[in-house]
Amino acid sequence: MSGRFLGYDEEEDEFDAETYGIWIAERGAAILLVALAHLLAIPIYLSWRCCCKPLLRKCCCCCRSCFEEKTDKSGKTVFSAISVRSLKLLLIVIVAMVVAVFIAGTSGNAVTQKGFGNTSDNLIKHGQQLVDDVEVAIQRLLAQARTSDEGSRMEPATEAGNDALDTIRNIDNSFDTFRQYHSLAVYVLFAAPAAFFGLGVLLGFFNFTCCQLLIVIAMWNLLLLFVVIIAVSLHSMLWLVTNDFCAEVDLFVDGSSTTKSRELFEKALNCVNGSDPEATADGTGFGALNNVIQDALTEARDAACNAADSLYHRDDDDVIAGADPITFEVCATECTVNSEKALAEGLMNGIAEIATYNDIKTVNLDPILECRFVDQIVGDFRSDLCRTAVPGLYTVTLMLAVIVILIDVGLVFLCRGQRRFGNIGEAAPDSAYGDYYYEYDESKIYEYEYGSSYDEL
Repeated sequence: MSGRFLGYDEEEDEFDAETYGIWIAERGAAILLVALAHLLAIPIYLSWRCCCKPLLRKCCCCCRSCFEEKTDKSGKTVFSAISVRSLKLLLIVIVAMVVAVFIAGTSGNAVTQKGFGNTSDNLIKHGQQLVDDVEVAIQRLLAQARTSDEGSRMEPATEAGNDALDTIRNIDNSFDTFRQYHSLAVYVLFAAPAAFFGLGVLLGFFNFTCCQLLIVIAMWNLLLLFVVIIAVSLHSMLWLVTNDFCAEVDLFVDGSSTTKSRELFEKALNCVNGSDPEATADGTGFGALNNVIQDALTEARDAACNAADSLYHRDDDDVIAGADPITFEVCATECTVNSEKALAEGLMNGIAEIATYNDIKTVNLDPILECRFVDQIVGDFRSDLCRTAVPGLYTVTLMLAVIVILIDVGLVFLCRGQRRFGNIGEAAPDSAYGDYYYEYDESKIYEYEYGSSYDEL
């Protein structure tokens, strides 16, 4: 499979959407494994804490030294003040980093929504402009004598313009719906785990640790992170698709107009190149305009050529009006021989009609027939979607991944704070722990939590 959008193979000039979809899904699935690990971490950690570790304490006498803790005479586990303060400092640093990532992520989300919004607005603008351009072209054709009664033949062009606008409106509605839900989801994905983690840190700092509260908060946070990582997976896949799409947009804007990717854009926006004879043989869509103006041009040329042929026996640039030679243009108004005047009028009218129809074709029809509005829309895709929304989407995806990593680290410290935060008091020196106390001899202040020693993380 090629690295192009939808697996496009330029040599074969075909897409391999199925293989491309599998390739994208594999990348997302790899991230989902991390989400699954977070989900499984909840029962594994609780099983270890509540069952496995106490059992090891009781059954593995040879390993008891691994679980020895400093306790005072009453059996309370003792922690040094510096260990508790260090833990608090680390949690403060992590909270500050989470806040910074939250700000960066929501800023990226704002940029993404701005890009999506501009893309949506420009889609509607170009769609409405297309309908207006079709109407102007039709009115100019109806204003000409030769095509004044061709309104019914041009109705398919009006319908094609409305169909294209309806397609664009459907895309716009999908964009609006996606934007609303995506923006809300991103804020929740950043705010929920950050707020929950912040709540745990705040409760720990104020020593609210009853009922294993910090452990409970940590487990709920792991569940939230499971959801966040699923969102990271979805955002990663969306970013990969939009990034490849933008590569096609760049090729469309900068490259050849004969690639199949151009055909894909035109079909997606319900426009078939109306200047292509094969596409307009049945006179449908914008091709109806092409058929009408080509017929009008043919008739105008025939009329002019017939008039010129009838005057061929005279000099190319004069007709007799009395005794003086004059041009065909002057003859059309001043010739005294009615037959010659009529022929000159027919020639000049034919030339004028040809000029008028060529102007209508060049100014009004060619942009429609050649689907130039697609060029304008794709150009806006490049500036609004690819240069604004997609980088914002990348920032959101990256910041979601970073906030998961930060909170993962923070939850480890939060769990360890379950026993270190809480009831604080002074432990009296004990000769059995002389080395331990002498290490902090200056203050001899230690912090502990009332509880059995096997509750340690």
